[in-house]
Amino acid sequence: MKKPGNNNTVLISACLLGINCRYDGRQNYSKNAVRFLKGKPLIPFCPEIYGGLGIPREPAEIRDGSGENVLNNTSKVITRSGKDVTENFLHGSREGLKICKRMNTKIALLKEKSPSCGVKRIYFMNRLKHGKGVFAAMLSQNNIEIISSEDV
Repeated sequence: MKKPGNNNTVLISACLLGINCRYDGRQNYSKNAVRFLKGKPLIPFCPEIYGGLGIPREPAEIRDGSGENVLNNTSKVITRSGKDVTENFLHGSREGLKICKRMNTKIALLKEKSPSCGVKRIYFMNRLKHGKGVFAAMLSQNNIEIISSEDV
């Protein structure tokens, strides 16, 4: 995998930088991600927080599909207790896309397996399935390169 150029601003899942913003109030600090992006201007971002969901928050998953299905309105994001948080996920994803466009950011390093940021895989019913999260799908559809945290 080719590293981004020195002047390229990179959006990164905030949890990968050690920010406690996961659904359970923890983080997913990644030495590899930090090393991979050393010296690059970074934008830490969590679409679920920008979407208005708190810390901690109830776990959520995409039902009947993946992020692309949420974007085309054929699937929803539902919490463990059954609350529909689709609009929160969409709003946070739109805000992240807006930041990328304003900062001319062409690359995002995202936390794999997340219903927002998963690049290749997301959880459904405590099992991994192939598919993108909502934010990853939105960035991809807008020609922003998405890199999985597991690929660095």
